Amino acid sequence: MSDSTVIHPGVADILPPVQPMAELLSALVLDYARRDGGLPLDGWLADALARRAGVDRVAALDTARQLLSYLDDSQSLKQELRQHLEHGKSRSSWIARQVEQIARDTQSAPVEVAALGELLAGKAPASAESAKSPAWNEMSRIALAKGIERQNLLQVASDVVEDGARDWAGQAASGWLKEHPDSARLARQFIQGELDPASRAGLQATLAAGTEIATRQGLLGPEMKRALDDGRLIPAWFAHHTFVGTENASLLHAVGSGQIDPTQALDQMADVATVAVTRTLREVCQRVGGRIGQALAMKLPYVGAFLAPVGQKVGELVGTAVGVVAGSVAGTAIRKGVEVVKKVATTVVSGAIKVAKVAKSVFNTMTFGFFA
Repeated sequence: MSDSTVIHPGVADILPPVQPMAELLSALVLDYARRDGGLPLDGWLADALARRAGVDRVAALDTARQLLSYLDDSQSLKQELRQHLEHGKSRSSWIARQVEQIARDTQSAPVEVAALGELLAGKAPASAESAKSPAWNEMSRIALAKGIERQNLLQVASDVVEDGARDWAGQAASGWLKEHPDSARLARQFIQGELDPASRAGLQATLAAGTEIATRQGLLGPEMKRALDDGRLIPAWFAHHTFVGTENASLLHAVGSGQIDPTQALDQMADVATVAVTRTLREVCQRVGGRIGQALAMKLPYVGAFLAPVGQKVGELVGTAVGVVAGSVAGTAIRKGVEVVKKVATTVVSGAIKVAKVAKSVFNTMTFGFFA
């Protein structure tokens, strides 16, 4: 097995253990709802990891802090992006600015950071060597950022069209998962967007920790457990997919309950993907230092893990679990939202296929063939 090998189970491989995983997540949501708010959340999460998964207390505390840092940052980035867009600015200009900031903070070349960003968004460059050019300037910075933006939107649309985990999990879980007033109230507040950013990040960190616990317990299958034991799944992997899955569940609920239209939901799901890729990009650049070329070639195992399709399915399951815990009304609204958004997403994917050759030609011209 090469360093770049990642787990690629299909929907059928990841769905069978949904019941024990959802039971675990439900129990943790209830524990979070009932916890003593005066105690530090990182310590509480570390205790959960140590107690339920047998993780060493020091390692558990480090994991808890990484999860909280990732998700606190993601909530902040989500607010920053929303404010940026509300001022009439483009998503691509926000991405370009983030790429430049990450490059400064990690002493990396902006063009390499952008190339890694597009890889994480789902589209790998032809080779790591091509990251030596083009020059980073006013034209190329927006062109490269638009590449990340376009890939995020297409990936989001494709995920909705191919959604096979969410509906199955929702129907399977809703029949046996007992609703508890405390956890249901908290989950409903999350789904309906009523929690402040810190509380939202705290619940997401709890769910991310729960997903790691489920993986350590083997509830998501032996391949996932091996990937975690081998270091291919890092805390940011669990945080990334939990953030995307739960934020999207909230947006799908908003569509299903008539608060926003499907086009708005898909656009905001692209915002969620943009934030997640940006935060993960920062994480990876901090870890690799000057080895961005190795990351682009996926010679670093944990980089390849972010591209495995199982991550999307895990995120959908976590998001669905929150919806089910929130109660049957919320769960039904999420399933309805999936069906409505799927129609718009199908159009986006079909349109992308038709213009792909033209877009690639224009993009490569503007970036000197960098992504040819």
